[in-house]
Amino acid sequence: MLFLFLVQIKTNIPPMIKAILYGVLGAFIGEPFFEWLGFYKSINWNPFFSFPIYIFKFLIGYYLVSGKNFEPLLEKR
Repeated sequence: MLFLFLVQIKTNIPPMIKAILYGVLGAFIGEPFFEWLGFYKSINWNPFFSFPIYIFKFLIGYYLVSGKNFEPLLEKR
């Protein structure tokens, strides 16, 4: 849901900035929160390991969604 929000809001912001924000929110806020809720227990895993994975995941998804086979998110009038 966060991915979709970041792709559709503020389309003039470069995707790398959004990817870094997504990585920070996912790795340093989301993972510890869900661990605190008891959904999983991380064993020998540091959130810094997840940070580049979230960035890469966002960039791949962003370029798949914003390809030329899809209609633009905002119509230009």
